[in-house]
Order: sequence, then C-alpha cells, then structure tokens
Amino acid sequence: MPGIRRTRAVLTAAVLAAVLSAATGCAGQQRQAPAEQDAAAAPAPTGEHRVRLVSHCGIDVISFDGRNWRATAPAPDPGGRADKSTGVTTYDGHTSGTIRYLDADRIQFTSADPALTIEFRPTDRPVQPCD
Repeated sequence: MPGIRRTRAVLTAAVLAAVLSAATGCAGQQRQAPAEQDAAAAPAPTGEHRVRLVSHCGIDVISFDGRNWRATAPAPDPGGRADKSTGVTTYDGHTSGTIRYLDADRIQFTSADPALTIEFRPTDRPVQPCD
C-alpha cells in the first residue's frame, strides 16, 4: 500500500505542476493583436515571406521584422472565401499571403485569395487588439 500511495502522490504532483506551468505560461503572454500573427518573425529584408495576418478587424497596423507597420490604405475585413471545389465558405479570421520589402521603409503584403495588395510604412503606432 505505501508504494501505491507514493505513486499516487507523485502522479498528483506531476499533474499539478503541469497545470500550474500551463496556467502561468499563458498569463505572461500578451493578447494577439490584429494582423500580427506569423508576421512578427524576423526575416531577412529580401525575398518573400509567407505570413498569416489576423484580418477579422481589417488590416491596418501589423508587426513584422521587429517593427510596426501601418497600411498606406487600410483594408476592411476580407471575410470568408468560398472553396472553389465545394462552394463552402469558410473564414478563420486570418488572411494568408506574402510580405516582401520594397525598400528599407516600405513592405508589401500580397494575397491571392482574396486578391489583395497592401503597402505598409513604419509607424510608432502600437498594434492593438480588436475593439
């Protein structure tokens, strides 16, 4: 019996540690801001970089390559897109595409579906979550 109690105690402690680790790990993270998701990675300033922008509140200010960028012409929420083979419309609040540098202070986001091209310039404006 002592071996079973000890095994239960060890398992209980391990489960408690995992729960506390997950809870405190999430508490220190900031909420994902619009148009920021995978675009925040630090790529080289050449070539095209695949990104998924949070777009359900529109596309205005994003974080990319360690800087905040503001769209020269913000785009509204592109909404859902129908699958060409099934006709089913789905939308997860993100728009996939690529970002490339036009020069040191201009980047361009391009998406094929929906067809979007948005130019961005550096900004001091913070990236804000949806209101």
